[in-house]
Amino acid sequence: MTTLIWPAPVAAPSANAAQRTRSAAGILCAIGYFCSSFIESVVSTVDGDASPAAQLAHIKTNLPQIGAQVLFEYLTPLFLLGLAFAMVSALRHRGAWLGSLGAALAAIGAVAGAAGASVHLVCLTLITAGAPDVAATSILSAQLPDALFFGLFAAPIALLVFAGAAWRARVTSWIPFAMVAVYLVLEFSGIVPELVPVVLGLVAYLIILWPLVRDRGE
Repeated sequence: MTTLIWPAPVAAPSANAAQRTRSAAGILCAIGYFCSSFIESVVSTVDGDASPAAQLAHIKTNLPQIGAQVLFEYLTPLFLLGLAFAMVSALRHRGAWLGSLGAALAAIGAVAGAAGASVHLVCLTLITAGAPDVAATSILSAQLPDALFFGLFAAPIALLVFAGAAWRARVTSWIPFAMVAVYLVLEFSGIVPELVPVVLGLVAYLIILWPLVRDRGE
């Protein structure tokens, strides 16, 4: 079973201490990303399908909770970028081009996530500053670009691409890749509690990143 998860790698130059440190930081970023995204989903109570007036009323009555939501909406993309940096710097040769693709998708997803968080931050700032309701309502009713909407899907797809890159680089087997694929299905379908796909994705990335810390990456 051990060889299934951590197969014997092909010959590759040994990583130095700095590389192993970046990989260890990647583990921390993976933990941060999945935990932050889970907390974000728990504290997020704004119904995007409701009218702007209804959303504004909900935000006004839940200011501390919305503030926490905005915080984690910003933290999640930051952790994703840290994870992307760790993966790109660790993957070599066979997994390099997939790692670069994953990094590009992660950057798009991070920008889209931060932009969405900025909408809530602006509304929160206007409300706490005592601005007229029409100002915050106009922000909530604004039509976001379609590119930004589709960009939100780039982040989870980047996780799948990184898992595929690690598999191709022989850092790990196909099992973590399959786990991340199941994570995406469960995350998008919502057929199980949010904690289930989060734990599945986190375990998959711990399996992927641990060999890199142990200097088994290619």
